[in-house]
Amino acid sequence: NQFIEIWAQEFEYRTNLLQFRGDARANFLEGAVALGKLTCGSITIRYTERVESFLAETNVELEQFVVPQVPEPVARKVRCEQLRAQFTPEGRLEVAVAEHGVTAEQEESRRGHPRPVITTVVSDRVTAYFSTLTNRVARVVAEKDVVFTQDERIARGTNAVYTEATGLLELTGQPTATMPEGQITEAERLVWDRLHTRLIARGLFKSVWKRPPASTNRVTAPLLGAENHR
Repeated sequence: NQFIEIWAQEFEYRTNLLQFRGDARANFLEGAVALGKLTCGSITIRYTERVESFLAETNVELEQFVVPQVPEPVARKVRCEQLRAQFTPEGRLEVAVAEHGVTAEQEESRRGHPRPVITTVVSDRVTAYFSTLTNRVARVVAEKDVVFTQDERIARGTNAVYTEATGLLELTGQPTATMPEGQITEAERLVWDRLHTRLIARGLFKSVWKRPPASTNRVTAPLLGAENHR
């Protein structure tokens, strides 16, 4: 029993088209449970027998709420200037594209972590591809000036691809990483392993490490499977 309710200052109905303008807000619900919300300047929906596409424009903010009674709850938020979604003929979400100044945030609670883990990705364009079986995100592609942040670790690159099945985020395009333990530059590829909270450098790279506390001459931070180093 999932549905969407939309509020706006103006509403226009045409054949196969619905448009909401002026402080538009969409609430995503399953029964009486709120799954998320969307606020923006305008919403355009194209449809035939089913919804085909969804377009939100101007000061877009999409928020996914924590699902009640989930062991490791996750909340997500996306901000951008334009958000487009395409649906399959069966009515499932197929692809969503956020463009122009995209900021995506995720806050998740994990077992063994005293505080929530907050992850942020900033990019010019982010495309999410969804599984046709589960309707969940299967792959995410970020393009142009990607900045990935988790805790005190910051990784940058031209492009990034995240695969849900492996939990790996791979940055390319002269990626760099800055951490409390040191810095990686001139890398061919950097991979963030979300499941094991570690950074992997692949191919040639250059690294500079800080002397650890107590002067043990050992790097104590979880890093890396490195193929080549210079």
